[in-house]
Amino acid sequence: MSERLLIAMVGTQDSGKSRTWLELFKKFAEIDSGFFDRNKFRAEFSSGSHGNVRTRNKVYTFKLTDTKFVKLFLICGSLEESKDNKSIQEFIKNNDEFQQANIVLCSIQYADNMLDKGTTLDYFISEGYHIYIHWLNPGINGKKFEKDCDLVNQTQHKDNAVLEIYEVEKDVFEPRIQSIVNYIYDWAIPRL
Repeated sequence: MSERLLIAMVGTQDSGKSRTWLELFKKFAEIDSGFFDRNKFRAEFSSGSHGNVRTRNKVYTFKLTDTKFVKLFLICGSLEESKDNKSIQEFIKNNDEFQQANIVLCSIQYADNMLDKGTTLDYFISEGYHIYIHWLNPGINGKKFEKDCDLVNQTQHKDNAVLEIYEVEKDVFEPRIQSIVNYIYDWAIPRL
């Protein structure tokens, strides 16, 4: 499969990006009973606690049907928030696991310059990825939300980009998680 998909969680710090990946992986385990075992998750991850998902530079395999699988690569904890200040290009350089993935799950810190050249989102747009973005809690933490901001404008005019905006309620994940799962199926099944 030459086409690739980016599923991005965009939000300010502590908006729920990492927690969304945790809840998504729990949903994968409900759908695909072998998900945790096949991907060698530790017990504390699959427990009912809030837990955390960490980027481990590995590909996760998710079973869509009895014969169809997708390979996922997770970049959890936005690079824009990280202390080592790596760009996406530095992060994935010589990363064979990243190159194998059909779908990249990526946290992206909301910032006014998030579409500038060299940013994480710019990389995926420039590389021709299909883009599916969940923008979490726009307008919180003093950030002004404008319907005609660059993020909205850039995604509205692309055939391969979808932007969904979510006002996240604490511990309410199911609608967003189901939306992501549905998008993965709709995108991947015809391409496998």
